[in-house]
Amino acid sequence: MSPRWPLARVGTALLALLGAAAPAGAHNGESGSGSAPRVPPTLGPPAAGPQEPVHPAAPRPTPTTGGVGEGWRRWWASQAHLLAPRRGPVVTGGGPGDPGSSPPPKGRTIEDATGIEVVPTLLWALAPRRDFDTNVVCACHLALGKVARRASEVEVLFDAAVRTDTADGEAATAVLALGLLRRSTPEARFDGATIARARRTLLHVLDDEKMPTNTRSTAALALGLLADQGCDAPDPVARDLFDRLRASWAADEIPISIVVALSRYPAEALGSDVLEGLRRLALTGGGTARRAGDALRAHALVAWALATPSPSPPVLLSTVVSARAGDGLRLGATVALGLRASALPTPLRVEAARRVRAVTEAQTARAGLRPVGWIALARLAAADVADRSGHVLDDAGVADALVEALEDRHLDARPYALFALALAGRRVEPAPEVRSWAELRTRALKRLRELARDDGGAAESKGAYLVALGLLDDESSSPMFCERTRPGSGAETPRGWACEALGLLGRASPPALTALGDVAGEARGDGWVRSKAVEALGRMGAARDAAVRLGEELGTRGPTWRVAHLATALGASGRVEAVEPLVRCVHDAATKDDVRAAACAALGRLCDPEPAPSVTRVLEAVAELPGNAAVAGLLEGL
Repeated sequence: MSPRWPLARVGTALLALLGAAAPAGAHNGESGSGSAPRVPPTLGPPAAGPQEPVHPAAPRPTPTTGGVGEGWRRWWASQAHLLAPRRGPVVTGGGPGDPGSSPPPKGRTIEDATGIEVVPTLLWALAPRRDFDTNVVCACHLALGKVARRASEVEVLFDAAVRTDTADGEAATAVLALGLLRRSTPEARFDGATIARARRTLLHVLDDEKMPTNTRSTAALALGLLADQGCDAPDPVARDLFDRLRASWAADEIPISIVVALSRYPAEALGSDVLEGLRRLALTGGGTARRAGDALRAHALVAWALATPSPSPPVLLSTVVSARAGDGLRLGATVALGLRASALPTPLRVEAARRVRAVTEAQTARAGLRPVGWIALARLAAADVADRSGHVLDDAGVADALVEALEDRHLDARPYALFALALAGRRVEPAPEVRSWAELRTRALKRLRELARDDGGAAESKGAYLVALGLLDDESSSPMFCERTRPGSGAETPRGWACEALGLLGRASPPALTALGDVAGEARGDGWVRSKAVEALGRMGAARDAAVRLGEELGTRGPTWRVAHLATALGASGRVEAVEPLVRCVHDAATKDDVRAAACAALGRLCDPEPAPSVTRVLEAVAELPGNAAVAGLLEGL
């Protein structure tokens, strides 16, 4: 997704992908005869699965994010909050030593503002008599799912999720919002009755033939988001989901989402028979009414590897090197080895790294496996370093492989090599004790600094270099980051990523604060770059002045694309001072709907109590695999 898009396109990318389907009343067709039987939404035989195929033929499996164009952006967006959680307080207001014009009342917090101002504003905008544009309704659904605290506040989501007479996207975002009711802190969770009702509603949507395929796929993904909200062992909803894989689906669109959802359940919730069923589905393609495609089998293999307490290394290792397995399944095995690296003993990590490296380096004409292989090698090395071992880096040659990958001739794949180096070279507690890690870090930083300073190459690659250096916590690159934020330092895109890199460092030094403050204050500057600067200040807990200034600017109006970006930047600030101008913008009758939608989305981001957005949890294991339209929509909307 290009950062220079008008915000109307950025803000609606997810909604368009979720809503893109046949008319609600159209019959989708199924392999077999007739339409699906109606079944209860819980605890029954699987619903048959008519759906419209998204492609007339199965696409060649390639990573959802990998190897082409700007795909690295989507990989980074799906990992950033997990690798680099927000630094600095989200609860703010009038603290000592935190100056700013028009400070809020002392002690006012985002939590207070959410209940008093934000939730009522979102419900006000969703009232039918407002008749706001679909984009506004969709943004309100998602924001409400993130910030609501009481069952009475989400009644509107239950109603919207099952409607078939609304504009494309409205039901889909309400469905996803029910999944966003997930709360990672037990004391913040909704009561059991509300979560049970959400699960029943999502299963009902999944089974409803009148719903577009993407909406049904999204319902399955939303069930995955709720997988950690308290469940029985084994969980009957997980069993219901697995049973639905046996239906006569015409294509793998919905089954892929079902398997992704199952990957988020713990082993005890799935039960041994479901785990065995996922393993069989992955390795043989059996267990369903029609033979599973490579993409579905890849997801099933990752789901099994993530959930099973002791994944069988021989199964994964043999699949990686098996030419008969197919590209999709080899991708799945490679990703699974990386994700479960910490569960493998050192000798098996070394063997896994050797096999992944051999396959990765053999793909000279097909770059699809290379990005995934590099990321897996980095995860294997990082797990080894965490155990105070350098055998993966040395004995398997991973250190050399990752540094050499920076020179790979496939330019679109190089950003993944950068991120792989950052994953392997990140500073973790026991890492300084490992000689191989220190040597890799020295080599990586030297080469990355050279590449980042080089004026040649694509602007997008420069952005990846900057982010990788920030993720490596390279404080010595801070002056370069500050220089790159200045107007005239080059293309706008690297300026934004330089701001991101400063935020990843998280050090509120005077030069960094000045550089970021200058970018945030560029009244006619690029909106995406400004939002990155404000987000970086938010990571440092230093975005108060920027939030006040942007709030004042938001009230002056202007071109839709520019004002909408102001709202987005306020949502990234992490400051309570941003609430009032955003709420005022939503209520203002003169506000255009594209701007109002951006303001509602910004309120959801600003007030989301989760340390990492919930949706990243369901995408954590799938960002490198072949996906479906619903998964791609979530990645695009991050």
